[in-house]
Amino acid sequence: MREQRRNLENVRVTPQRVSRFEFEKHHEEMTEQKERSMPPQSKADRVAQIMKDAHEKAKRRKKRR
Repeated sequence: MREQRRNLENVRVTPQRVSRFEFEKHHEEMTEQKERSMPPQSKADRVAQIMKDAHEKAKRRKKRR
């Protein structure tokens, strides 16, 4: 147990520093990609899709048993 704690210090990784310009540039690119890939949906359409996915997931789980 004690040895595991000692190794934690070696495993920790420091995050890379990102300038504000780079962050905003990449954030804008990711937002644009997301907007292009997903068509706009109304709230009712999203709820219907979530319910459909949940029912399919429940059927798959039921088949496994």
